[in-house]
Amino acid sequence: LVNGLVSIGTTEICGASILSDMLEGFHQKYPGIRFQIWSGTGDEVQSRLETNLIDVGIVREPFHMEQCDRLFLRSEPWIAVSGKEFSLPGSSETELPLDALSQVPLFIPMRETLQQDIISWFSEGFTERNVLCHYGALTSIIGLIEKNLGVAICPESVQTFTNSEKLAYRKIVHPEHVSRVFL
Repeated sequence: LVNGLVSIGTTEICGASILSDMLEGFHQKYPGIRFQIWSGTGDEVQSRLETNLIDVGIVREPFHMEQCDRLFLRSEPWIAVSGKEFSLPGSSETELPLDALSQVPLFIPMRETLQQDIISWFSEGFTERNVLCHYGALTSIIGLIEKNLGVAICPESVQTFTNSEKLAYRKIVHPEHVSRVFL
């Protein structure tokens, strides 16, 4: 029988969408292992890995952890999350062309590397002025999105823990952008 404690660092969305499936099977195989789960931004998870404050991290690209072994977990599309009543010209119920987001107030992740990546998707006319809010935890902005203050750019797995009765989820297309998650 294997016993011990595994300290895991994860981001909010990765923790909600991936961790439960992973730990369920692991716990069945190793019931003597206990878990300590810490949640933060991808940069905070990376820092905790580098300083050995956690044993394992679940992070979304881009990241700079060449000294760590990595295991690809999955990829998922980036989506636009809005209140049901928020008008997004050119969108369907399931898809939204990227250029439709260039003139609406956006909520994007606080993590600097993700900000740079997302801003690079847009044409030169897009500036930081188009970003209404940088979020560290999605739960802190969902109420604002439900009240139609803007549109959040999030990984598709956000749908696993948000209220689909008040929100609309549209895959960003033309071009599609994909997020990759690693252990």
